[in-house]
Amino acid sequence: MEWFEWLLSREFRQFLLDNNLFFPLLFVVRLLGVTTLESFVPARKVPYRSVLFLDIIGFAVLVYFTTPAASYLRSFIAVKPMVPESILTLPTVVVFLLYYVVGDFGAYWMHRFWHLSPIWPVHRWHHSPTSMY
Repeated sequence: MEWFEWLLSREFRQFLLDNNLFFPLLFVVRLLGVTTLESFVPARKVPYRSVLFLDIIGFAVLVYFTTPAASYLRSFIAVKPMVPESILTLPTVVVFLLYYVVGDFGAYWMHRFWHLSPIWPVHRWHHSPTSMY
């Protein structure tokens, strides 16, 4: 059980942040959690085998193009975001839940921002698919 205590420790959270592993771990946890939930309570039947190839392509684009480009652009931002000490002292589970709620709130408002009239022509393609899973 010592490893479990380490997973819940501040040391583990700092390890994740120092090695840029927070977002990959969050992605895996969300993927496994949402996929498991979707398998038990599906919104609709999804032919996973037929969409798996496109999912892998999308993931590869995200990992090998979008993330490096964002990291490069981030180097030009003068103000670096810092995680407050009070957040790091919270239990790991609470930090993940807090990130999920705050991140989802931020993503919602960013998406709403993309709907403003000057930006809408660029964002419109996102709403064009006729079927989704």
